[in-house]
This record gives sequence, C-alpha cells and structure tokens, in this order.
Amino acid sequence: MDYQLYRSFEDHFRGPETLITARLKQYEDFFIPIASAHPGGSIFDAGCGRGEWIQLMRKYGFNCIGVDENPYMANNSDQSIRIGNALEEIKRLPEESQSIISAFHLVEHLPSELIISLIKNAFKALRPGGILIIEMPNIENIAVSSSSFWEDPSHIRPIPVSLLAFLSQEQGFYRNKILRLQEEKDLHRLNRKITLSDVLFGVSPDIAVVAQKGAEDQPLARELDGAFNKDYGLSLRDLVNRYDRQIEEIFQSENSLPLARRMKALLKKIIK
Repeated sequence: MDYQLYRSFEDHFRGPETLITARLKQYEDFFIPIASAHPGGSIFDAGCGRGEWIQLMRKYGFNCIGVDENPYMANNSDQSIRIGNALEEIKRLPEESQSIISAFHLVEHLPSELIISLIKNAFKALRPGGILIIEMPNIENIAVSSSSFWEDPSHIRPIPVSLLAFLSQEQGFYRNKILRLQEEKDLHRLNRKITLSDVLFGVSPDIAVVAQKGAEDQPLARELDGAFNKDYGLSLRDLVNRYDRQIEEIFQSENSLPLARRMKALLKKIIK
C-alpha cells in the first residue's frame, strides 16, 4: 500500500484525531508524574503517524520528537515531526536522554528482530525512571484477532502481550504493566449480564505494555506505584469467568439443566 493510500486507510479505520487524542489520555497516570519529575523532559515517539501523542505531550511541557516514514501522515508544518526510519533514529539517541519513548501501533508491522531492537535501544536511551509505551491491537479479543487485525495489509502477525512483557524484562526494565484499553465501559458494572456476544467482542480491543527503567534512588518509581498497581481493562478470561458464573447459576436450576449444559459446552468449544 503506498503512503498516500495508507493515510486514507488510517483516517478511515483508526478514527479522527480528536478520538485518538482522547484515548491517549488514558496514560495520564503514567505521564503526569513524569512531567512533574522531569519538567521539560524529552519524548521520542516511534511511528508517530498523525502526531496526536506529540501534540498531547507538548501540552504537558515535554520536548517532543516524532518520526514516521510516511510523509503523508504528519503535518508538514510541525517541526517536532520528522520523516525517516524511527528505529534507526532511536539508535542515535543519546544514552539516558529520554523521559518517555513510545510506539503506538507500530510493532505489529515489524519482524521480531526489529521489535527486540526497538526495546533494547529504548532501554539505552531512557533516563532512569523513564518509561517505554508499546500499544497494539489486542488479540485476546476474538473479533480483533480473527478479523479487524487483518484489515491492515501491512500487519505482519498478531503479537501476544506476554511476549512484549517478557522482552522488556529481558532487556533490563525494572518492571512492566499490561494495560487493556478501549473496552465498553458498561461491561465493568458488576451487575451487568454478560452475553455470548460480550465474550466474543467485548474484550478490550487494544492492549499496551508500559515498562519502566530502574533508578538508584527510585523517587519516580514511588510516584508511579499507583499506576503500576492499578488494573486496566477486560481480558478474555475476565469475561469468560463472569459468563461461566452466570451459567453455573442457571445450572443450579433443575428445570434449566439441559439448556445450561448446552450453553457451557458451546462456550468451551469457542474458547479452545
């Protein structure tokens, strides 16, 4: 797909810039403490696309650089955005110079060796206490892994989030947190009945790993404890467990026993 067509594709499938900016604010538990600890700190956004993250971070006082290879994606008047190879640019960043390095919906376009290179070079470039954010489609969501992920012909393969968490640990990051994102908020109501459609389509459609580089005195680590200890989003297991509990309640009713058994057997086949 050529660059101009991909820009049209992005606008059509990803959504308007205002929507993406609103979604990015979900990371504020992480970036607000960093903005306070590192006023005027540097941010590098790999594969910055239309620049929504750059524009948002600039409002919090960060000095931002974004790199994208597609000249049709970025606003040409924005001097913070460069056209080029983001993975090569990361290699040239001075050691321990960045407060945040981010890659939103980039790694699913990369072969495994370049994902490892991204994480390795990000670790070198981050300041102590700084964070790496990697966001991607969540393949725990059955509709994503079976359909919407493949709408983008430049996607190489789905990536399990456990792999990114493991790679960040192997490259030396102090800790990481998995964030499940963009699910329907009504699904969090405890008294909400979970349907089979919820199990199939309701899991958080996006997912991220936030990895923090260690620091000797750890003041910023303490500031971010709340963010790292918080739960985010809904996993497939979360919804399956809630659905199972509903089935068990039906199962207790003798009159509903045959139906409950059929429903439980169907669910087991779906999630195998």
